[in-house]
Amino acid sequence: MPRTTKASGFASAIKKAVNGDSWEASRSVSAGGGGNFERDEVDDGTYVARLTSGRTGQDKNGNPYAAFDFEIGRGEFTGCTVSKFHSIAERGNRTYEQALSSLFTDLKRMEPDEDFDTFEPEDIESLVEDLVEEGPVLQIAVKNTISGDRTFTNVYVNRRLDDEELPQDAEDWTPAKGDAVSYKPPRARKFASFDIVKVNKSQETATITNGDKTFEDVAWADLQWDTQESPF
Repeated sequence: MPRTTKASGFASAIKKAVNGDSWEASRSVSAGGGGNFERDEVDDGTYVARLTSGRTGQDKNGNPYAAFDFEIGRGEFTGCTVSKFHSIAERGNRTYEQALSSLFTDLKRMEPDEDFDTFEPEDIESLVEDLVEEGPVLQIAVKNTISGDRTFTNVYVNRRLDDEELPQDAEDWTPAKGDAVSYKPPRARKFASFDIVKVNKSQETATITNGDKTFEDVAWADLQWDTQESPF
């Protein structure tokens, strides 16, 4: 049904800026959409998420890339999607090797049983396709950073989860051996990164180390999931 309007400024601007074919095409878009460049706003934290899509390719500058989308499956942000983009390019002090290490860190955490020793570039393409088809459930961390008037959402893959490990809620995770965490030692002024080397589920405590210092019987409540990447 045709609609009438009291103001003609919008219609006039559209007619001047957009040709008829573009107008016709834009009207036919589904409300569901085929994609959305507006990212969901997700608070800092650790989440259970499923890998829903992934792709490899070459950007307009000829740089290879790999990108992944994760849909959060538990907690307040259930259904929200966050993304991780790996650009294999030299930028500033970042080298090709560092860029590739970051990618392999995520791939190894998403597919820990894969043998990467003989991997070729083509193998990354096929692995990403296989991962998307499989849709593994993962533990991811989200960290938002503000630069000027823009907010950037950084996503880190922590580890792959088996079905029996899935909690009823995102806040009910059980720390596991090998997880990277942040901990503020007694009398320390700030948090530092540690690895969990032992977990006591009955006492809800863990033993953590960073190579120099080891702390035993640390309460889970005193640990924070570490969102810093650790290249292989």
